[in-house]
Amino acid sequence: MEYRYVPPTSKSLSAPSAQVPVPFTLKPAVIIEEDGGTPYHVRRPHFTKQISGSFNVSLASRLSTRPFDEVAVEFDLGDESSGVNCNASHGTSWSFDPRTSKVRWELKNVPPSGTHSLRGSWVAR
Repeated sequence: MEYRYVPPTSKSLSAPSAQVPVPFTLKPAVIIEEDGGTPYHVRRPHFTKQISGSFNVSLASRLSTRPFDEVAVEFDLGDESSGVNCNASHGTSWSFDPRTSKVRWELKNVPPSGTHSLRGSWVAR
């Protein structure tokens, strides 16, 4: 995971010893299946496999008094992923880049103590 924070131009946060806690929690849940429902760990090497999966990612604010803006969550679905379909929380959007096999989930504004989720599924050959 990579997290970047650009502090305001305040002197109180510019001291080298200042620590800023991560203002959110991110919880992913991923299920991967092959050949239309067979668990991925059950291998059948003589068949061409089709891998599919589903995910549920939730992001919750740890801030209780103010919102934060412009959050982007990116994750890789693996080579040859296609057929991505997602449902995003109100006020958020998602996109899929087939060249990189990455899903990008954008949250413009996360209210204090707010929670958003992205649910989806995909297929890979």
